[in-house]
Amino acid sequence: MGRTRVGAERERDSSRISRAAGRNAARVPPPESGYYGHSVPAETGRLPPRPTPNMSTPRPSLGPTELPTPATENNLASTALAAFLRQHVRQEELLRSHRLAVMALDASRAHETLEAFAEAVRCHMEIEEEVLLPLYGERVHQPPRFGVAIYRRDHEKISAGLERVRLSLERFAKDPTPEAALFHTDFSHALVHLMEHHDERERAAFFPLLDRSVEARELDAILRADPRAGVG
Repeated sequence: MGRTRVGAERERDSSRISRAAGRNAARVPPPESGYYGHSVPAETGRLPPRPTPNMSTPRPSLGPTELPTPATENNLASTALAAFLRQHVRQEELLRSHRLAVMALDASRAHETLEAFAEAVRCHMEIEEEVLLPLYGERVHQPPRFGVAIYRRDHEKISAGLERVRLSLERFAKDPTPEAALFHTDFSHALVHLMEHHDERERAAFFPLLDRSVEARELDAILRADPRAGVG
């Protein structure tokens, strides 16, 4: 009696397993259906090529960590931006003239050239702070180490360094001796390094990426509309 009941239960279990297997098999496409609904051509017996992603969408020419060729006055599409970059050379010349005047113990000339340098730098940084850096932040994918904050920090350092040079020059003007000139050189030399590093960073990313990301005619119009830019 017990064995009869056990046998009946086994038959029912076997029947349920068979029905479940049949249902699962119905869900699996037959071999001739291929993948993604493609059928296997009878003449070849092979599946058609597997669909590939659409690669027609253009990719950015630069990766997130790549940098373009450093900017020069001759490789920018925007002529106004190139003229604006050229002001770095003029600033360097003014600062060099100031240092030479101090070495010559010419306090009057040293003061004149330092103030000319300070005015040139002030106008240049104002345009960058108020016009170009906001545009850079909005239009450019900023690579690491070359974000808006880096350039603003450079400007703060330059302003602080310039103020130290001014204070040092006041002491030099009261006693324009070789010893005072040598003391002043330490401050002016530090400012030279700040300007050089800032120029390198701007040429590495700020100017070339801005030039690539904004139409040349738009940049030209923006810079020429502001007399502080000094690009005509």
